[in-house]
Amino acid sequence: MNYESLTIEAKTVLLTFYKAYCQRIKNGESRLNAREFQDFYSVRQEYFSDWTNIDDLLDAVNELSRQKWFNIEYSNNVPTIITLKTESIAFMQTRFSRGLKQAIDELSKIKSLIF
Repeated sequence: MNYESLTIEAKTVLLTFYKAYCQRIKNGESRLNAREFQDFYSVRQEYFSDWTNIDDLLDAVNELSRQKWFNIEYSNNVPTIITLKTESIAFMQTRFSRGLKQAIDELSKIKSLIF
């Protein structure tokens, strides 16, 4: 796991998942449930509707899996369950020690580079 070696697209996906995780925790979900995202197409619709090319999103998700940020279960080569690893959450909590707003600020900066 090396954050600096990730593409801008992968960082955007990771930060978006971390933001969603934090919001789920704030809404009372368990840590276990908050880390798990089901159905790639639903995830795309809810969090990445501004991505016009679904293959770019799939590539970024797969990059995060290869680099050990996510655990992914597949069906027909499409992610069915994407789980944010606890090591990823710990890294993000340390990197953004001033809280979620700091992570959201970085997400905004990064998104401006690709959209």
